[in-house]
Amino acid sequence: MSRALQAGLVFFVLLFGLGFLLGSLRLLLVQHGFGRNLLVLIELPIMLAYAWWVTGWAVRRFAVPTARGARLIMGGVMFTLLRLSEMLLGAMLMGISTSAQLALIFTPMGALEISAQIACALFPLLHARFFE
Repeated sequence: MSRALQAGLVFFVLLFGLGFLLGSLRLLLVQHGFGRNLLVLIELPIMLAYAWWVTGWAVRRFAVPTARGARLIMGGVMFTLLRLSEMLLGAMLMGISTSAQLALIFTPMGALEISAQIACALFPLLHARFFE
């Protein structure tokens, strides 16, 4: 398996792990009267900062080349696995259909969330551009 694929897989696992933890906490807090949108707005900077840190760690750990292709593969693997996992969890654990989940992307908060995920997918490329 190429270094970029390995790094993308680890990037996904680490990002999904924290996202799952924060998402579970968010669900508990929403049940206690906190607004989902407020909690997402609090969660996003944490996730973005963590994703940036994980990007730097993963590219060093797996010696991912600075070439655009390798960095896009790393981010693309993470993004694809993240979206698939979210869709599966939404369907299996929450009973939300795929079409309903896709429709959520077109809400203001959904657009913000997918934009943050796309940004995270671009972090390996940006990291190479600015820090290596």
